[in-house]
Amino acid sequence: MFVYICCAGGMSSSLFCIRMVTALNEMYPALKVTSAHLDTVMSKETTYRDKYDLILVYGGVDVISPENAFELNQFIDVILIAPQVAYLLPLK
Repeated sequence: MFVYICCAGGMSSSLFCIRMVTALNEMYPALKVTSAHLDTVMSKETTYRDKYDLILVYGGVDVISPENAFELNQFIDVILIAPQVAYLLPLK
């Protein structure tokens, strides 16, 4: 399963993914989990899919666009967006 965790630039989501992998490895040693940047995962999707049960993918929210939404949907199962990207929402 691929879970894309994104934030404004990708830095805090990468730190979050690293902490998640550490915690999951301690709690569920039988679960094969890793984290990697979206570009890396997209270039080696099959390798990651075959080797791991859960892949926490990190990157910036600006990667998601109408032009590539279909392509991302082909292998990303869940997308989680960090709260600091609220600046993208229209003002009320």
